[in-house]
Amino acid sequence: MTRRDRAFLYTGIGALLLLIAGGWALRTWWWTMRMPMAIGTVVEHRSVGGGRSSAELVAEGVDYLAADGKTYRFVSAATESPIPIGTTVQVYYDPESPKEAEIASARTLWAPIGWFALSSAIFTLYQGIRLRIHWNDDTDD
Repeated sequence: MTRRDRAFLYTGIGALLLLIAGGWALRTWWWTMRMPMAIGTVVEHRSVGGGRSSAELVAEGVDYLAADGKTYRFVSAATESPIPIGTTVQVYYDPESPKEAEIASARTLWAPIGWFALSSAIFTLYQGIRLRIHWNDDTDD
């Protein structure tokens, strides 16, 4: 396989990753548009281990009152900087599956998509530059 072929392949993989990020963002947007919101309270922190920098990752346990009058608890996505216990938060939840819920914040809903899309874009750009550099290079490595 030539350098040009590999650069072309990796550029295609990067483009596919960007499509996945777009689909993930569209799915999240659609989910937030159709799910009701409720008011919840952070009631606990659960340690889930260390992160990249060996800092402790913590997931928030959140209680919220759904439209059916029942209180439900879910555990949010883990983070190195949890929301303090006792904090009131807005929650998106699925009325058919009330344990499927998430805190309505950019940190929990959009930041993971943003990081994935950014890293995919950087990968794709880098590979696109390599493709341009090796466009006329038909040599094998």
